[in-house]
Amino acid sequence: MTDINKLFFELIRVAIGNAICLSHTPTTAEWNKLYAMAKEQSLVGICFAGVQRLQKQSQCPPEMLYLQWMGMAAKVQQRNEVVSRRCKDVLDIVRKAGLRAFLMKGQCNGALYSIKDEGLRINDLPKLRQSGDIDIFVDGGREKVMEFVQRTAPTSTINEIELEYRCFEDADVDMHYALPKMRHPFRNRKLNAYLLSWIEANYTNHRSIAAGVSVPCPVLEYDVVFQLEHVYGNFRGRGVGLRQIMDFYFLLQSAPAGYDYEAVKKGVEDIGLTKFACGLMWVLNHIFGMSMINVPWVPNLRDGKFLLQE
Repeated sequence: MTDINKLFFELIRVAIGNAICLSHTPTTAEWNKLYAMAKEQSLVGICFAGVQRLQKQSQCPPEMLYLQWMGMAAKVQQRNEVVSRRCKDVLDIVRKAGLRAFLMKGQCNGALYSIKDEGLRINDLPKLRQSGDIDIFVDGGREKVMEFVQRTAPTSTINEIELEYRCFEDADVDMHYALPKMRHPFRNRKLNAYLLSWIEANYTNHRSIAAGVSVPCPVLEYDVVFQLEHVYGNFRGRGVGLRQIMDFYFLLQSAPAGYDYEAVKKGVEDIGLTKFACGLMWVLNHIFGMSMINVPWVPNLRDGKFLLQE
């Protein structure tokens, strides 16, 4: 691992409350690289939370870079306000049409970003997670969803399991009408059976994603397996960024003591992703300093190093 990568991981741990300071005060050149890496990984807002906390340790970037970073973080916060509002809007549109739906990934994950720190308000970190598209799952199957879409947003485009629902000019919505698919038929059946066993609870599991905005989000037992498969799919395809890995970190950190630990573990085993999960646990521990208490898998060094390198 290069020194700058090590420093970047330290900055992430500071940002999420798992470290107090960096191993050394970065030079101007190192600060510029850290900022570039934060932008590349879509973590510019989260890393700015670390920069704020480092002020107490007198480890600050040069003033001009600090101001630039602060400006980017402010834009992330403003964008989050728009996206969170649109999450509620699109779910209201679907609900008024008589269909059930819940929010996935994105702002659902952001709502779980919380740390206990005197210098940074707990509710600041969710606002600093860089938002992307809005993903919702709509119950009813392809025909019913397509009928609704043609009536409300006929310019939408469709693929095998989702469609781009063009209902807003200031936010992109991906509407899913089918569960994710795995290449292996047997594992795909197992994945669908597992997700269907928990999906009913998602429609009534409300979570606050912003001030005054509460929407249905997946329950933990559904979400861990769903998002692990999603991370794996991206790993096999276009690649995985640290924002997605951080989402999974906070998802596991949010797990209550009484959740169905064994069901999650068996669900992942049935779809053949236990080895991948063990590698991911090593990454979460190595980068974020995640505790392995209340986690279904034991970290694997070899698989974790391979995943981190990728």
